[in-house]
Amino acid sequence: MLGSAFFIGWALFSLVSPPLADKYGRKPVLVINTVAALSFGTGILLSSSIDLTIGLLFCLGCTVPGFMSVGFLYAQEMMTLSQRKTFYLTYYLFDSAVNIVAVLAYWFIDNNYFWITAA
Repeated sequence: MLGSAFFIGWALFSLVSPPLADKYGRKPVLVINTVAALSFGTGILLSSSIDLTIGLLFCLGCTVPGFMSVGFLYAQEMMTLSQRKTFYLTYYLFDSAVNIVAVLAYWFIDNNYFWITAA
């Protein structure tokens, strides 16, 4: 249920945030969503109610497209070609490292890691 609330917010606002960034500019959308994500994330950490946590996870999911996809594009626009190559290399290196750590965690924590990571 918790992950579903986050994903629903992400899916809904994937259709809203990029057009808002095109209309009002990438920087304001990026800043607003980053500050909102920080606020909602802090609220989740301090929450003692499951209903409040679900609501905050939905709100956090709503902010993710605004700072991930819009932020990625904004960063590309501000870089030279050589900086982009370094940025892509670093970004995908960390992304791959996270996947490797997740596989190792599933491997040593759960015997069915193959089916979890295969999906």
